[in-house]
Amino acid sequence: MRKFLYMFLDEAGNFDFSPNGTNYFLITSLTMERPFNAYKALNDLKYDLAERGTCLEHFHACEDKQVVRDKVFAIIQRHIAGSRIDSVVVEKCKTVRPLQAVEKFYPRMMGYLVRYVLDKVDLSKYDEVLVFTDVIPIGRKKEAVQKAIKEVLADMLPTQAEYRIFHHHSMSNS
Repeated sequence: MRKFLYMFLDEAGNFDFSPNGTNYFLITSLTMERPFNAYKALNDLKYDLAERGTCLEHFHACEDKQVVRDKVFAIIQRHIAGSRIDSVVVEKCKTVRPLQAVEKFYPRMMGYLVRYVLDKVDLSKYDEVLVFTDVIPIGRKKEAVQKAIKEVLADMLPTQAEYRIFHHHSMSNS
């Protein structure tokens, strides 16, 4: 039976390095194998809330009411075993100007994160790595994301291992 490693990647912050931009840029990964132990509990919570009159299409840590966030985080806490959560946090004001272009900045930061995560995993156990990012508009950023992930995976995976990259709305994986 084939064995898969799942890596979900998401970001926070923006690429505006002026004083109007966000202070920080973060890229976070959630790495795990199936079965996804929290999935059933999260799905049950979503429909329990609907039955009580709170209809949520998906969970969102910034937008949901605190009572909902507390319940979601309690489920995550109960089912966190077997998962890795890693982040790269960049204080943007300390980023040198030549690195601020999205096609330089994004692959470098993404590369740091993916390389760090995969370095902690016994990759010989997996036949394939499935990487999920949020939907990315066509353009320089999408090309930079693809390039960063492909370069790191090609460099780090055993020769027999395969990988695929999917760009899904992040809410579709909650």
